[in-house]
Amino acid sequence: MSQTEINPDARLGRKQTAEALSAFGYRIAEATLASMASRGGGPLFSKFGPRVVYRWGDVLQWAERRLSNPVASTSELAPRAPGTAKRVPDSPCVVLDHNKASLIGATASDKKSPGSG
Repeated sequence: MSQTEINPDARLGRKQTAEALSAFGYRIAEATLASMASRGGGPLFSKFGPRVVYRWGDVLQWAERRLSNPVASTSELAPRAPGTAKRVPDSPCVVLDHNKASLIGATASDKKSPGSG
């Protein structure tokens, strides 16, 4: 199947969309498309009665936008986006609760009693 075999204006159901994407090298499950339709982050879709339909051109553009630039090594990939940094295990984190900060995972000697500040 080549990209010219599917008209960009063709309307595909969710199962057909997952199969077409997979045939073009963008492996994705029908269930993943369903989840993305409710959570966001997936390709644009319309409703035809109770059924979801995708316009192939929109789906292909969505898939191509998700691709990284070509790289020779994973070390060349861009760093994580802001707000998605890895959590460092066993590091204390500050939790704000009613304008008071407390340390999670701190020992009893690390915590100050109220008014001892």
